Amino acid sequence: MTLMHDSAIENGAANEAARDIRARELRIATYNLHGAVGIDGRFAPERIGEVLAEIDADIFALQEMPLGGHGLRSRDVLAVLQSMTNLHAMAGPTLDTPERRYGNAVLTRYPVRAVRTLDLSFRSREPRGALDADIDCDGELWRVVAMHLSLTSGERRAQVEQVLQSFDTPVLPVILLGDLNEWFVYGRKLRRLVTHFHRASALRTFPTRCPLFALDRIWVHPGERLMRVDVHRTRLSRIASDHYPLIAHNRALQSAAAIRRFACRCKSIEEPRERGLHGSRVSATPRKTPIKTIQKCKRLARTRLAYVESGVIRTHRCELIRISLTKNR
Repeated sequence: MTLMHDSAIENGAANEAARDIRARELRIATYNLHGAVGIDGRFAPERIGEVLAEIDADIFALQEMPLGGHGLRSRDVLAVLQSMTNLHAMAGPTLDTPERRYGNAVLTRYPVRAVRTLDLSFRSREPRGALDADIDCDGELWRVVAMHLSLTSGERRAQVEQVLQSFDTPVLPVILLGDLNEWFVYGRKLRRLVTHFHRASALRTFPTRCPLFALDRIWVHPGERLMRVDVHRTRLSRIASDHYPLIAHNRALQSAAAIRRFACRCKSIEEPRERGLHGSRVSATPRKTPIKTIQKCKRLARTRLAYVESGVIRTHRCELIRISLTKNR
């Protein structure tokens, strides 16, 4: 019984540390949906919604989003995802005809203060664009630009210049993210962005069968707000699209209201555990936990929190803390 109770205490300490870390960060993800068609050839918007639920980001920048029209694959996928996630939705169509609407989109749990669209199309080639939104993240305004650039290098150079000319708010934190279609890690066409943004690590996201190219990128201003970047690789995300989602973990303002809201959200999804192993009842008055066990949990939780905030740890926080607690018993 003591071992069971010690394990519960350790898991509780790990969960508290993970919650504290999550409350301190603003999680923004970019994801090319491939029209909600997976690598198995199946059109499945609900499967995309399940991937978004796995990520649990505060803001999603989405590309190749079907926004309605005629035909099965012209279904309004954004409406499906909004219903599944209960997030605010903004559409930025690059193709807008009675037969088909298609383009970029943003989903966010925070209020949207302003939305702008930027046409990046090049003559008669495939329409391209960017969706530019001002989002109120717990009292701090973030400018989020979701974009999808051309496959041609010359067009990408012109599109990057056009995007940079639109930035007239240097005071706001800005994150530029999306499918930039740059096949080289340090492509010359993207170097102009370094004059305005901090370049995040270029992680391979395409194709999901065997990731070779960092087509999806993230750029942040100011650079010190970016904590780390992760690729969301799961069994489901591997088949849901031909791109893996890319997640930016940014340092958020620590307002008391933000912490309270996050704590309530965590509490609402937790279920109280009334039974122990093999269905045995847990005593209402558990035995006293040794002081050394409690001190060890607190020390490890503080250490892992410091490591994560400094950007040293790049794997899942809860799992890492649980592993460390197990090894240090």
